[in-house]
Amino acid sequence: MTDIDTGKGIDIIFERGHLLEEVTPDGIANSRYNCNGQLIEAENTHCKPRCKYGAVGSCIAKTLTGGEVLNFV
Repeated sequence: MTDIDTGKGIDIIFERGHLLEEVTPDGIANSRYNCNGQLIEAENTHCKPRCKYGAVGSCIAKTLTGGEVLNFV
């Protein structure tokens, strides 16, 4: 996609409905998914959070870039 006014654009790559990569003037963002199609990692120039899923498929923990872990009940 390209902004008609500025000429700046972004490239977005999808595979089977999942966002894999987004290239913008600010940098590149990549996403990784597990075999169940759940987002497990999203990385860009500023952060790299990771998600952990429980037996029923809900996100039970998120690890932030600095190593801090957020647990969800």
